[in-house]
Amino acid sequence: MSAQPKGLLDAVLDQLFPRPPAIERPSESFLQKDIDRAVDYRKEYYKYVIGIATALLAFTLSFPPQLSRPPQAEWLVFVGWGGLGSAVLAGVRTHMLWAKFFISWRDYDNHGRADHGRRRRRYITRERRFMDVAQIVGLGAGVVGVVLFTAVNLHNIAPKAGAGEGGPPPPAAQAPARRT
Repeated sequence: MSAQPKGLLDAVLDQLFPRPPAIERPSESFLQKDIDRAVDYRKEYYKYVIGIATALLAFTLSFPPQLSRPPQAEWLVFVGWGGLGSAVLAGVRTHMLWAKFFISWRDYDNHGRADHGRRRRRYITRERRFMDVAQIVGLGAGVVGVVLFTAVNLHNIAPKAGAGEGGPPPPAAQAPARRT
């Protein structure tokens, strides 16, 4: 008699709350492709951040503004350059740490020293996460420093030679010629 109510209860519960379908374990090739995709995503992410920081650093160093008077809050541009430079260095270090992370399996686990490999990867992961944060903070500080320096000194930009000094107006501002 106790078997019937339990069976009835299971049937009612199955109707109210259907059980999720059984999840099959993904194949090894699927897992490998998933890991490869994640690694590719990370590599591209770091390359983009390094590229953005390098481009901003090179642009601000190569094209200094022509100011009509000495710049104000000049320290902001140094904060910007320092942040952008540290973002580039942290990104390069992160790439190196990923290489060390993957090589640790060859160096430790494949030689029967899995405990040493886990400890090594734990240390590498800690440093890599720190470098991830340092890279983003450096990029943020660099962009903020350069933008604030520009904003503070925007009114000091010297006009280009010949512009607004009685010369002819630019071609777009000239009135079209009349046809007779």
